[in-house]
Amino acid sequence: MKQFLTGVSLIFMGSIAVPVQAQSSDPSPVKSSDETMDGRAALSSDDIVVTAQRRGERLQSVPISVSVVSGDALQAQNLSGLEGISARMPAVVIRPAPGGDQLHIRGAGSGFNPGFEQSVATFVDNIYRPRARSSRIAVFDIERVEILKGPQTTYFGANAIAGALNITTRKPGREPGMNFLAFYSPSLNERNIEAGADLPVSDDLAFRFAARSHGMDSPTWNTLLNGRGEQKTNQLRASVVYEPSDSFSATGRFDYAQIDNQGMSAVEALQCPPEDLPAAGQCLRSINVLGKVEDKLDRRNASGFFDISTTDLYEGAIELKWDFGGAQLISTSSYQKSDAAIVFENVPLPVLSPLGVNSLVVTDQLERYEQISQEIRLQSDNDGPLQYMLGGYFDRGTLRVGTRLGYFQAALGALATPDFSATDLIVSAADAYQKSRTLSAFGTLTYQLSPVFEVTAGLRYSNIRKSAERDPYVGRAVMFNPSTTPAIVVERGNAAGQAALAPTVGAVLSDFADGRRVDDAWMPSVNFRYKPSNNFMAYLSYTKGFKAGGYNLMLAADTFGPERVQSFEGGIKATWLDGRITTNLTLFQADYDDLQVAGNVFTSGGGLVAFIGNAAESRSRGAEFFGRVDLGGGLSLHTDLAYLDAKYTSYRNAPCSALQNYYASQDDYTCPQDLSGARRDDAPKFSGSVGFNLDLPINDDLEFSLAGTSHFRTDYYLQSIPEAVTEQKGYAKFDLRAALASTKDQWEIALIGQNLTNKMTASLYGHLPTSLGSILGIAERGRFVGVQFSVSIGK
Repeated sequence: MKQFLTGVSLIFMGSIAVPVQAQSSDPSPVKSSDETMDGRAALSSDDIVVTAQRRGERLQSVPISVSVVSGDALQAQNLSGLEGISARMPAVVIRPAPGGDQLHIRGAGSGFNPGFEQSVATFVDNIYRPRARSSRIAVFDIERVEILKGPQTTYFGANAIAGALNITTRKPGREPGMNFLAFYSPSLNERNIEAGADLPVSDDLAFRFAARSHGMDSPTWNTLLNGRGEQKTNQLRASVVYEPSDSFSATGRFDYAQIDNQGMSAVEALQCPPEDLPAAGQCLRSINVLGKVEDKLDRRNASGFFDISTTDLYEGAIELKWDFGGAQLISTSSYQKSDAAIVFENVPLPVLSPLGVNSLVVTDQLERYEQISQEIRLQSDNDGPLQYMLGGYFDRGTLRVGTRLGYFQAALGALATPDFSATDLIVSAADAYQKSRTLSAFGTLTYQLSPVFEVTAGLRYSNIRKSAERDPYVGRAVMFNPSTTPAIVVERGNAAGQAALAPTVGAVLSDFADGRRVDDAWMPSVNFRYKPSNNFMAYLSYTKGFKAGGYNLMLAADTFGPERVQSFEGGIKATWLDGRITTNLTLFQADYDDLQVAGNVFTSGGGLVAFIGNAAESRSRGAEFFGRVDLGGGLSLHTDLAYLDAKYTSYRNAPCSALQNYYASQDDYTCPQDLSGARRDDAPKFSGSVGFNLDLPINDDLEFSLAGTSHFRTDYYLQSIPEAVTEQKGYAKFDLRAALASTKDQWEIALIGQNLTNKMTASLYGHLPTSLGSILGIAERGRFVGVQFSVSIGK
């Protein structure tokens, strides 16, 4: 409690010492609450409209902690992924990993397992995207991104238990127009081209077409292959708006996106040899062969192949809206399909396997997902003392996951002769299939008790049904080609051989004990808002949330139950001096019960043990402050700060890592362990940004702008089992942008620099299989500077 109060007081002192911005984080153009939709600073946030409660509201009036980033602002900063946005926002961590992005808000999120729905839910035009990999391609031709902090289950459904990313795409314009952007950086040969065109056909029918092509080399140099991998992303969108009358409109959208990555999630071997233990396993073998191993995080690795990560996404959506005068009926329908694959090396050491292949422990995973969804809601206008919203939601999804883990580091087949031979490439495999169905009904009622005070009550009921089955087996690889997907083709071993090898490779050779489950819950919420003027608003809210249980869809037969949360939040939003100063303060606490926890632990021999279950309770509490001040003369200052205390309040019998199990065998540790009181992963105690924007007119036609920001995080863990070796130390990074533009916003040329101090940080730390005391890591991108040109006509 003392530390919590200290952190909160620091946030308050920061709010006094630094007059500040409104809910963003980036140098000039990553906009938040106080910036206009084209990314330039505004005198007030009165004109910023968000849909955080599924209806248009002024940002400074909505009783939720929400940060907003405009699409123009993202383009201006060359931010094409959510991880770039989160780096500049306090208490938000989004980091890419080989199996899918990890999304955390206020220390709450989901570990990676294909059976998990993300606790930070992603919505594009009110369409739910449940797969973690699809978040990588959500930022394209968008109007804005709203980052909603804390449980959002009333308006966005059962899975938004930690927060939501509410993304709105650009819609066709009523006037002809086009936009074009080109970016190039010699650092990693990055290039990005985006274009869009509005094509009105008549007064009531308009189309928009947009395309993007992005490519860059991998930040990591492969010393064994003497080169870098490459990322390629291509996206297309066609959208249409039909408005034959004031009482009816129809909006349609089709998206296609393709990601083809090689070497972008390159894993490095670190601490080989370890600091406190003798070298072991493949680390020792590499030292014996090579004499020395590169063992520090330096964006250099020695994998026998470039890792592969591919995603193809198809999505279609239709929204129909009827306006009855005082109320609207809205129907939203969607279909989406995604195919994804990953192939990566878990032991990136520059030695041949004893079996003659250039790989040691290889993960090969394929995923296919399909979903249809339908939502209907009836809502009143925002006028009047009584406002309401009633709705129903349905979705149905199918998910197929095929996992292959190749153990090529040793002649494991010799342990199961004559069923296998010593020369066999042993593989642990599982094919899982899951069907899901969600039914949900929700409603809210807002009543204005007085001209300055109103209360909103909300309720959602969700019923989630899942059925799953798995086919696990151990076999031999009859084909291994890491440049293709699938990379491993497996011949199933006989029953005796599989049983003999299963303990060594951590395989669970059984189906789920119960392949069918139904979870349901009532989720109430209440919100009190006090708004004596347009310049001041205070609110207090309570939300009860729920996320359904499910199945481990990797190499184990575990199941997990629902996760629940109770959240309290209070805040003050204010503008001063005719909007020249904006200050927002939020206090929050969220208590999670039956926390869904997942992770992977490699045994000392290299076998993978994937754990998943409801093992813990946790609490996230803290304070957030955002502010901005316009000093005049085109200069403004902004800051966005957070203090976060996110800990397990109860986590007994927690699993141990391979290193902790080793110490336990030496009577220096206790396994299983009690992690009650330990800090959660992706939960830096302090995080935030400070920055400035400067706009200087040169003449009537030209304007110069300069913007800079420094964003920081204190120490935080990169695994759900907290250990010193998997902790990312605190850091600060600095970004700068200088631009020359037409005062009529027709064109702009900009020089963009990010991480200018070239700070070395990691997006992943984990234990190196087979090698006690050694770890692996994935380095984030270093310093880069690029040139960007953009032009807009008729917009």
